Amino acid sequence: MPPASWSKANRASVQLIVIHTTEGSAHDVSAEDGAAYDQRRTDGTSTHYFHDSDSTVQCVRTEDIAYAARTQGNKRGIQHELCGKAGWSASTWAGEYAQNALRRMAKQSARDAKKWGIPVRHLTVSEVASDEKGFCSHYDVTRAFPQDNGTHTDPGPNFPWSQFLDMVRDELEGDMTPEEFLAYDPGTDDGIPNPFGDKATNETISPKTAFYNSVLIPMRIESAV
Repeated sequence: MPPASWSKANRASVQLIVIHTTEGSAHDVSAEDGAAYDQRRTDGTSTHYFHDSDSTVQCVRTEDIAYAARTQGNKRGIQHELCGKAGWSASTWAGEYAQNALRRMAKQSARDAKKWGIPVRHLTVSEVASDEKGFCSHYDVTRAFPQDNGTHTDPGPNFPWSQFLDMVRDELEGDMTPEEFLAYDPGTDDGIPNPFGDKATNETISPKTAFYNSVLIPMRIESAV
């Protein structure tokens, strides 16, 4: 089931993978809880993915637009919400829950990067504003597009960017050259199973299911092909 607010866009390209923290709960069903909440919330907010320590839940197809980063961030990006807080210390990010959640997010971010030809690098604010492709934070989007009047600063100053991007690189296929990676064409219809009811053609990231409106719905996540 999709969230209450999102836009069908059938995008042919994506500039950014945008990293967020939810500022809510941080436990092994937080991703499912976040997805269920987005179904009923009325403030126009949504995301492509939620990640907790043992599951990833996809809510919006990456071709379509989720509402997590104001006008510019929404239309340019794929939104990844890690169930945690921007105020976490470096030691909290190094803890078991955060490390497992980071690995979950890295796994799906690698799939998205491969699918959309997005280099695994943390962009500067000016690069975000200049249409460069790569990874960025919600705070980077806030600063890159002041006209959107954003205020968010997640995922916070202690987010382990170097480690996270190394995790993403580790997930990418080792037999793909940089040239092949950047030339990869996902096409316009990947046929990926998702909460909208597409036929299942790929494995789930975790065997868990998402709890939506008192109905357990098996969740299958976008692949890179």
